[in-house]
Amino acid sequence: MRTMAMAFGLTLAAVWASADSGTELLDAASKGETAKVEQLLAKGTSLGAKDKNGRTALMLAAQHGHAETVRVLLGKGASVDDRDASGYTAYGLAVFSPAGARTGIDEVLTALPPPLRPHLVVASAWSPAGLYSSCFLRPEQLLQRVGEIQLDAIALVDFRRFVAAAGKGLVEIVKAESHGLAKVPDADAFQDADAVLALEVRPVAACVPQETNDNLSLTLEAQLVRARDRAVVWKKTYGGGLAGLHARRVTSPTQYPPVYDEWTKAHSEQVYWDAVEAWYRLKP
Repeated sequence: MRTMAMAFGLTLAAVWASADSGTELLDAASKGETAKVEQLLAKGTSLGAKDKNGRTALMLAAQHGHAETVRVLLGKGASVDDRDASGYTAYGLAVFSPAGARTGIDEVLTALPPPLRPHLVVASAWSPAGLYSSCFLRPEQLLQRVGEIQLDAIALVDFRRFVAAAGKGLVEIVKAESHGLAKVPDADAFQDADAVLALEVRPVAACVPQETNDNLSLTLEAQLVRARDRAVVWKKTYGGGLAGLHARRVTSPTQYPPVYDEWTKAHSEQVYWDAVEAWYRLKP
């Protein structure tokens, strides 16, 4: 009996020691203490240790921008496919997780094997549902005037321009089409794509009679649809409202284009990062 108790005690001690070394490894990796990481691994500390968020040493080193530590962990066999409780891989944490200044992130992304880039179709349209009235135009004139601006095409151009300039090569746009007033996405959009990003621009106009000017606003609804099962995996609406900062009074229809164009440009960056982050958090 005494022998069994001693053996049980030794087993518990080994478990505690393993847990302690795992915590040490995670802490060292998050701080970029590469030498300590190497020492702990040489003593047999498991690469599979995870913190309360499900993050491994590789994830923490990547998240905090420690490229040298990342390379050491990769050399020891750390898995790049593990995901934390939120669905992030080490690569995803390096790109999307806010963790201070993170000055070494570009070097980390070079050290990590890049994931397969999703093939993305971007389809845009616009809706007249928010064109309530104008102090200057009859309803049919208002519809025509705003239609001539081609907000769906503007949104598409702004989005593609941002992806090319600052998108970090995270997606490959295989097709981009504006559809006017048509519903997006249509069935053809899913050909040769992993996902479809559907953008619907909704300009808003309403006459303010007592001031004889038009109050303008704009919303942009974006949704990401997975091609293989047509599931909407992410959806968000940007802007909107006829009150507050996202509204503008104009005194002539000639002011419509620059006001609406300004808002579509303003949303492009956030739409891109939100949509791509949602995709990279999806488990295969």
